[in-house]
Amino acid sequence: MAKIAEYLLDEGAGTTAADSVGSYDGTLEGSISWSAGGAKGSAYAVSPGSSSKVHIPDILAVSVGTDFGASAWVRRTAGSSTRHAIISPEFSLNSFEFCICCANSTADKFSLDYGAAWVAGYGLLASSEFSLNTWYHLAATARFSTANISNCADNGSGAIQVTATGHGFSTGRAVRIRNVAGTIEANGSWSITVIDANTFDLDGSTFSNAYVSGGTACVGEVEFWVDAVSQGVANLDVAVMGADDAGDDWNIGAQEDNHVSGPYAFQFTGGKIDLVSIYNSALDQAEVDSLYESGAVSIQAIQAAYQRMRAG
Repeated sequence: MAKIAEYLLDEGAGTTAADSVGSYDGTLEGSISWSAGGAKGSAYAVSPGSSSKVHIPDILAVSVGTDFGASAWVRRTAGSSTRHAIISPEFSLNSFEFCICCANSTADKFSLDYGAAWVAGYGLLASSEFSLNTWYHLAATARFSTANISNCADNGSGAIQVTATGHGFSTGRAVRIRNVAGTIEANGSWSITVIDANTFDLDGSTFSNAYVSGGTACVGEVEFWVDAVSQGVANLDVAVMGADDAGDDWNIGAQEDNHVSGPYAFQFTGGKIDLVSIYNSALDQAEVDSLYESGAVSIQAIQAAYQRMRAG
């Protein structure tokens, strides 16, 4: 786990949110304000208002094939009828979206939204509702697996069969093919049918050109946690795997969409946000446990950790 930025958000005044581990200081914009009584015993948090956010410049490009993660402590003080972003990178039309938020049209649940921007149906929803005026720890990650391609050929029925030794993929997964020379028609995003441990077919493809060299095949998934309890893992599908890079500015308290809705789309106006961290590698359960339990300051948190221990 490589933490590349962390925002303690304990300044209490001014417009700078200092990065305590790197050099990516954030800037408070709009009506966001400092709020006493932060998470984990800290003195302050931020409370976004209308048209406000903490803007973090040029930190980490979110794209298909790049592992990353993010976490934050959140205290909701009011319900929401639309998607309210807690932390997300900026995105544009058809880009890979990644947003920890209050669920779209589900006021009392947290969620991870992901996928190609403006494509409905991509999200992991928390399994239960959560109380107002209670601190929760949220974490999310994207992780990818890649296999090197050594050949592309006609599968005998006119479709492309890819050789990628020990690929580890399964039938029905979305695969992003890049940098194949010769059989350039293989490059793109496909659903696959696995033939064996070393080969798979690209569903709906047509083999046209002899293979020359190179190429990689990539599959991806996302995972979401609330108080270190996983809310599920979702495989990225063809539309998501086909998305372009999303840019590299991040925001706390609003999801920025400069292509369609401007810099304050989906504002989180219903509470406090504290102790935000961003990682340039994927998070796993043990790492999320450590993040959560190191900040356990309430009976609720201690009991949750105890129950996980008993469950093994």
